[in-house]
Amino acid sequence: MTPPTERDLLLAALRFQGDLDSPVLRPGQGLQAAPAPLPEVAGLLGSIETSAEGAWYVGSLYFLPVPVAESDNVIRQANAALRALGWRDAEMTPHAFRPSGFQASNRPDFPEHEATAPDPCCMVLLNDAGKVAACWDTRHDEQGRVDLCLNLQPHAYGHWARQHISPLPTLPPLKAPDGWTLEVIGGGGNGHARASTASSLALLRGVGTQNDLYARLAEPLDNLGWTEQSVASSEALTISRWLTPEDDVALLTLMRREPGLWQAGLEVTRLHGASEDGSGESWFSF
Repeated sequence: MTPPTERDLLLAALRFQGDLDSPVLRPGQGLQAAPAPLPEVAGLLGSIETSAEGAWYVGSLYFLPVPVAESDNVIRQANAALRALGWRDAEMTPHAFRPSGFQASNRPDFPEHEATAPDPCCMVLLNDAGKVAACWDTRHDEQGRVDLCLNLQPHAYGHWARQHISPLPTLPPLKAPDGWTLEVIGGGGNGHARASTASSLALLRGVGTQNDLYARLAEPLDNLGWTEQSVASSEALTISRWLTPEDDVALLTLMRREPGLWQAGLEVTRLHGASEDGSGESWFSF
C-alpha cells in the first residue's frame, strides 16, 4: 500500500470539515500532543492537531476508508485498545424519543424508540486523568465506504461526563386546540452545571379570544399536575409562571402577531447544584 501523503490527510479532513487553523499534519502517524495516552491502531491514515499554550487542544485521528460492514469492528477494536490504557465509556442516559413541546396539527404520535442493534458501538470515551473526550465521527464516501475519524476534545469532557447526572428538563406534547392550526417554529434546550432549559415555539392560527386560547393551552399543563403560580395579561400578551411536579419553573407565553395569528411559547428551567469546577455543558435543538 502506498504510504499516505499530506494531500490524502487533508482530503480526509475536508470530508469531515475539520478545523484546520494552523494545523500540524502527520501522515501515517498518531497525535503527538494528546493530553491522554493513545494506542497504536491499524488502518490509520494519519492525524491533524492544533496545540497552543492557553488555547483549546484539537486533535483528530483519520482512518483509511473501510466497507460499511467492517466499520463497527474497527471502532470496537480501537475502543478496546483505549480502555486498556485507562479510557472509559461515557455514561449516557438513553433518551427514547417522545413528542416534546408544541406538535404540528397533522403530526402523528411517534412510537418510543427501540434499539435496533443489540450491541451498539460506544461512540464516546472519556479519560478522567486527562479530562478529555474521544468522540467518533463517520462519513460515507462516494464509493459506498465509510470514513472514520476519532476526535479528541478536552472542551467536551464536562459535557459527556455529566450526561447521566444533569438531564435536561422535558416538555409535554402540546397540540393545537380544536378549530386552530399549529405551526412549529422552533425549540431546543441547553444546560450546564447550574441550570438547564428546554423551550418550544409555535404559531397558532384560528378564530377565538385571547382568554379562550390561553385557557385551552393551559389546560393540559394543569392536567399534568403543573401549578400556575402567577399570570399577567394585556391586550396582546399573556405570560404565566408555572411550577412542575419536578419543581422546575416554566413560563407559558401567548403573543398576538396579527389578527387571528398568535405566537405561543413554553420554556422550562431546572436548577442544578454546581460541580466543583463549574464544568458540564450540553445542548440540543430541533
